[in-house]
Amino acid sequence: MSLAAQRTVRAIPHALTALRILSAPALPLLALQGRTTEIALILGFALASDIVDGFLARRFGVASDFGAWFDVWADFAVVLAAFVGFALVQAVSWWLPALIVLSFVVFVATAHLNGTIYDPVGRAIGALLMIGGFSICIAPDLLVVDAVALTAIGALSITIANRTVWGFSGATGKRAPGRAEKG
Repeated sequence: MSLAAQRTVRAIPHALTALRILSAPALPLLALQGRTTEIALILGFALASDIVDGFLARRFGVASDFGAWFDVWADFAVVLAAFVGFALVQAVSWWLPALIVLSFVVFVATAHLNGTIYDPVGRAIGALLMIGGFSICIAPDLLVVDAVALTAIGALSITIANRTVWGFSGATGKRAPGRAEKG
C-alpha cells in the first residue's frame, strides 16, 4: 500500500468522529421539524461510528489522547444536541440536558487528575444515551420517554458519583501508554 493510501486509511477513525460532530447541529433543527426518522438515523450512525472509530484507531495504530478527547467531545455534542432537541419539543424535561452538561463538566474537570481519560463507568454513557434518543424517536410514547429519562438519570448520576466521590477515575487500572480510550 502506498504512503498516501496508508495516510488515508489511518484518517478514517478521525473522519468518523468528525462526522459525528458535524451532524450534531442538525439534531435540534430536525426535532423542531418533527423529523424523528432522520434523528434516529443520525443517532444510529453516531452509535455505529462511536463503536467503530476507537477500534479502527487502535487497529491502524493512530490511537492517541487527542483522538480519545475528540471522540469524547463528539459523543457529548451528539447526545446534548439530541436531548436539547427533545427538550425543545417537550419530549423530555430540560433538566435532562442540564444533567448531561453537568456530567460532562465533572468528567472534563476530573479527567486530568490521574493522567488518563479512561472511565470504566462513563465510557458507555454516550452510547446508552444515543440508544435512549434512538428509542424516543422510534417509540415516542410516555413509557419509553420515562424509561429513557430514568436510565439516563441513573447512568449520569453513577458517572458523576464515580468521578467525584469514588476516586475520580473508576476502580480499574490505567490504560497502557499510547492506548487512549474515551471516557
